[in-house]
Amino acid sequence: MTETQHSTPPGTVTALGDGALRLETEDTQSATAAGLALREAAYRGVRDVVVGLHSVVVIFDPLLADPPNLAARLREVDRLKDEFIGMFSHELRTPLASILGYAEILIEDGVTGPDADHCVEVIDRNAKRLLRLAGDLQLLSQINSGHMSMEFRSADLADLAACAVEEMRPEAERKHIDLVLSATAVPHLAADPTRIAQLLGNLLSNAVKFTPDGGKVEVRLGTEGDQAVLEVADSGIGIPAADRERIFDRFFRTALATQQAIQGTGLGLAITKAIVEAHNGTIAVDSDEGRGSTFTVRLPHQPPVSRSAA
Repeated sequence: MTETQHSTPPGTVTALGDGALRLETEDTQSATAAGLALREAAYRGVRDVVVGLHSVVVIFDPLLADPPNLAARLREVDRLKDEFIGMFSHELRTPLASILGYAEILIEDGVTGPDADHCVEVIDRNAKRLLRLAGDLQLLSQINSGHMSMEFRSADLADLAACAVEEMRPEAERKHIDLVLSATAVPHLAADPTRIAQLLGNLLSNAVKFTPDGGKVEVRLGTEGDQAVLEVADSGIGIPAADRERIFDRFFRTALATQQAIQGTGLGLAITKAIVEAHNGTIAVDSDEGRGSTFTVRLPHQPPVSRSAA
């Protein structure tokens, strides 16, 4: 392992390979040594600190090891922050404007009958949209902190898929989309039913959202070995090749979604991936621009013991 010496009174900092930094000092108080090491390495993105009697090893992110790369990463973080603020403002403003507008019609115009029912339906739909946004942000915070709550028990994946399909059916019918469930016998698996339902809802919502009127969305369920295999396929706009690698990044939205002004926060697939990984599963996408997308989720039948509680 190559070592580079830097004189930093009152100790010596040694940059090690594999993303580590060591500070050696005559100060026998390890807390002081740790403070010096952290001060030296904090801007590099500290991962861990190992304290000894006369030395401290700080593990940092190698991607942030050099100031030029750090500056680029900070600019990227700043850009993402601006994008998030813009997205969040839009996702709040649109449903709130709709709720206020239709509430005003009910209050000031005194509409009754079918017109009033329509106003209430729109208000209800947009209120639920805001509730989902709040829930997504809360779950994202749990994921970031490593404390996403999970409750594993025997779950019927076929039943969960059927419920998710029926919940999405009104929206699919509104767009004249053929929504189909094709399921073979699947053994019950150890899973968190609430999270699996959320996973299914996210994938189905995206499939219907990105499929033009008159298209098709199919949910396929089966088994391969000791895994349950779930596929959500659509005949929608697809994902450009340049965007596929980032499709599971939080807040990321494809160029097509932006160009066509399709609403969304860019959180759904990031949350879906986190849920899949919490079940020790995998998720993959097969897609090209203009030919639709197929998301494949593989979940083991046995519970992920190390993640059964958070």
